[in-house]
Formats: sequence, C-alpha cells, structure tokens
Amino acid sequence: MDEDLYSKQNKKKREQRFKGNEQYGEEIERPRSVTRTDSPKGEVTMAELKTGNKRAVGTNQSLTKAYMRLTSDPKASDIRPPAVLKKALALVEEKWKSREWTYDQLKEQLKSIRQDLTVQHAKGPLAVSAYETHARVALEHDDLAEYNQCQTVLKTLHERYINEEKFKDARGEFAAYRLLYALIADETSRSGRQLFTEMIDLTEENVEHEFVKHALEAIVSVKASDIVKFFKLRKTAPNYNWKLMQKHANRMRGHALLALCSSHRPTLPVSFLTNTLGFENEDETMEYLKSDEISAVLIEKKGEPPLVDCKNTQTALL
Repeated sequence: MDEDLYSKQNKKKREQRFKGNEQYGEEIERPRSVTRTDSPKGEVTMAELKTGNKRAVGTNQSLTKAYMRLTSDPKASDIRPPAVLKKALALVEEKWKSREWTYDQLKEQLKSIRQDLTVQHAKGPLAVSAYETHARVALEHDDLAEYNQCQTVLKTLHERYINEEKFKDARGEFAAYRLLYALIADETSRSGRQLFTEMIDLTEENVEHEFVKHALEAIVSVKASDIVKFFKLRKTAPNYNWKLMQKHANRMRGHALLALCSSHRPTLPVSFLTNTLGFENEDETMEYLKSDEISAVLIEKKGEPPLVDCKNTQTALL
C-alpha cells in the first residue's frame, strides 16, 4: 500500500514538473500536446488536432511553399511547424539580401509563412520576426498595401513584448513607420485622423527613440511645407523612413517649384533647383521638370547651363 501511495505521489510530482514544457515550436500557445499515432499521416486537419483544447502543430517539412488563400480547414500535412518556419524565414531573408529572388517570390513565401503561423496561433518572437521582415521587404518595394497588413499585426505583437529590451529598436522603427504612413493615409482619408490616433498611441519610449524623433520632425516639415528641412531629413533618414517620406517628395516639390517661379523672374538655374528640391544630380532634376506632371518650360542653349522660364512654367503648373 505504501509503495502504491509513493508511486502515485511520484507520478503527480512528475506531471507537475513537466506540465507545459512539451513544445513543438517556440511559440505555440496551446496548453497540451497531441500524439498523431492514431491518425493517418496527411488526413488529419488542424481543426481536428485542436479538438479538446489540444495543441495543433503542422507536419509539413518544406522550406518553400506556395501561398494559397484558405477556403477550408487546412490539413496538418499542409502546415509547417515553427521549427521549419524558422528555417524558411532565414532562407527568405538570405534570398532578399542576396537579391536572388524577385519581390513576387519574396512576398509569396512571406505570406505563406505568415499564414502557417496564424493557423497555429503563433504570436511569439518568430511571428514578430516574420512580420517585421515582410513589412521591410514591402516598404523596400513600395508595396504600401502589403506593408499596412503587416504593421497592423506588428503593433499588437510589439505591445506584447513591450518590456523586452531586445525589441526596443524594432518598436521604435515601426512606430516611426506608422507615423509616416498615417501622414500619407490622412491625405486620402475623409476623416484624416489616423496621424492623430498614432501620435496619441506613442509610448514614452517611442517619443524618446531617435527613429520616432526623426519621423516627427519630417511630419512637421511636411505640415509647414519646409522643403529644405524635409529633404535634409530625407538624406539622414534611418531605416526605411526615407521610403515613406518619398511619397510626399513630389507633392512638396510641385508646391515649392510653383512658389519659386512666383518669386523669381525671369529664370531659375536648373542647378539651383537640384539643390533646393532635393535631387541627387542635374539629370534627375531635368527628368522631373520634363515629366508630364510638371511640363516645365526650359531654356536650353548649347554651351550654357539650362534655365527654367519662371513665368511660363508657373502658368503650366496652375
């Protein structure tokens, strides 16, 4: 009898010691695990694995997988577990940095990774890394729609790790992006309150972060139509701040060119506009001035620097 009691006590202790320690991946948020010995490989669905509050983990081992919109509950054999997704994300980041894959290829793989994480309710560091990488790739390729999908989820994920120092710079980086994106969104929104909302949501940590400080200065320069300060800030922009600032660049250039043509007569040197309007070189400036959007009237004489006819260019801009 004593031996039996001793055995039961030991069993209870072992259960307590190992409770919650079984892990199929670093961030699966399910209290129990499930064995699949009674389910034929590839036939069980993720929903069936979740039955009874059990952990649902995929079994697919492919590093690359085509993205397909889910129209029904996926099979476990179609979903990759976190350990495989970690390797898949590392592969995508490698191909991104080496420029071996096109943007469409990168986007498909990142969407596929995000989908597999979502199906498994993964909300840990791996999910944070996946959404951060996808957001940066989208910004690099001017895909604001894809970026916005990522930033919405990232805001919640970063709040989840608000006290973890290792995510501090990422929290600052993406807070800055949200501010600059909100400025863009407000230009096409009827309410125009997204920037106001994002500014209210800034934490004390965000406000003190250099990335956010830069974004706030950029926003002030846009609101004040201070083109000189705007392009100076764009040259020193951290991370992808400059990509979001670029969305305001041509509008600010148009306003500045109109003001310059109104206050300078009869001509303006193109070289002066290169510096003032934030272009890298005179060729870029000429391309901008000759674009259909601007249609500036130019005076080009052989052997002489090109000039802008202020009066006629002002008429073309109005």
